[in-house]
Amino acid sequence: MISQTSDYAIRAVEFLARHPDKFFTVDIVSAETTIPRDYLAKVMRLLARASIIESKRGLRGGFAISSEFLNYSVYDVINAIDPVQRVHHCPKEKSSRCEELCPLHAKLDLAIADFEIALRKIFIAEAAQKRIEQNQ
Repeated sequence: MISQTSDYAIRAVEFLARHPDKFFTVDIVSAETTIPRDYLAKVMRLLARASIIESKRGLRGGFAISSEFLNYSVYDVINAIDPVQRVHHCPKEKSSRCEELCPLHAKLDLAIADFEIALRKIFIAEAAQKRIEQNQ
């Protein structure tokens, strides 16, 4: 239901959330998350542009989770990378100005809305904390 790019973003952000206030190079994040390095570099730039992570150049540079990470949900991460698409009109309609969705597309949109609600309830900080506890 989510793209591979979104999955990579979630994995990278969760890794960084396990180490707040610490910067990691793309190489380290790639090795720890088994995400291909070049692909990860693009994902990290998108996450930094969305202010979910911070980037710092230089000798002790790299990427770190934003100080606001306690408020981030999986929805926020996905939305920064590959937003969930809602159904705004029926594909069979010639015009995108249909007043009301057909019953099928209305139910699909409702399912997507429920999916968004569920994603908003999964917080990155909680997932990171559970992973830390599992590894102790």
